[in-house]
Amino acid sequence: MTVDVGFGMEVGQVLRLRGIDAPELSEGDGVRAREFVGQALGGCERVVIATRQKDKYGRWLADLYYHPGWRDGKRILSRGRWLNQELVEAGLAARYGG
Repeated sequence: MTVDVGFGMEVGQVLRLRGIDAPELSEGDGVRAREFVGQALGGCERVVIATRQKDKYGRWLADLYYHPGWRDGKRILSRGRWLNQELVEAGLAARYGG
């Protein structure tokens, strides 16, 4: 994923959605989860990624917030939709605490 970090800078970064365990893309459920994410984020001009720490593989653990049509990052973060939770609620990921 390419992340805009401001000041005209973009960084390529591997992220893992925090607190969930989703199936691998090689599994049917993994394909469905990917399609869900594509549909959810398809109409978004901007998403907000909140990170706190890296996992043991060096990936940032991220909470991803979005709302189609909204561009204001503060508004998205405070009142937008939380993709991590939506994947769990849709039965496409399980909660993960490790």
